[in-house]
Amino acid sequence: MTPAKFLKSSVAASMVLLTTSSFAAPTVLDFNAFSGKDQKEKAIEEDGYTISSNCTQATCFSFLSLANNNFAAYTGIQNTTTLKSSDGKLFALLSIDLDNLYSRDDRQNIEVEFEFKHAVGKDTKQTIVLTKNSPVATFTFTESNLLSASWTSSQFIRFDSIQTSAVPEPSTLALLPLGLGVVFLASRRRKAAAK
Repeated sequence: MTPAKFLKSSVAASMVLLTTSSFAAPTVLDFNAFSGKDQKEKAIEEDGYTISSNCTQATCFSFLSLANNNFAAYTGIQNTTTLKSSDGKLFALLSIDLDNLYSRDDRQNIEVEFEFKHAVGKDTKQTIVLTKNSPVATFTFTESNLLSASWTSSQFIRFDSIQTSAVPEPSTLALLPLGLGVVFLASRRRKAAAK
């Protein structure tokens, strides 16, 4: 294989590896450890992530049981809840379960505005709607390289089962082509020594 062909092959292999293995195994924040507790703090921590609120109420997070799920409730009206990695590392938001805090009889469509702060590039926003006829709904995202993800609701909502994934450091990803180059040089030397 010529060096040029190897370079093309290694770049293609690098892209495949980056797209298929750039995330760690998912972490699910399920709040089961908080079952039945009220947290008067403005922030809670679970599995390496911090969830904070700008709420002004006496209790910012209540943990209620609903159909065997514990929900961190609530995101109050116009309060902003923010998710960050506790160690400041980049992460991806994969999905979140949302539900109306009110009873089914009072249910109405609810808009939830998400804002994503990226390490590189433009920050993005996405509005999702909880329809009045749906129970707990799972919403999926493709947001990665995040510094934080925040959401604000037009009504009280519950959230649960936040699925995240750590993102490798850019320096780690930068070493991948270097490693492939070392493998190429080693194989060429072996072939040359065998002749």
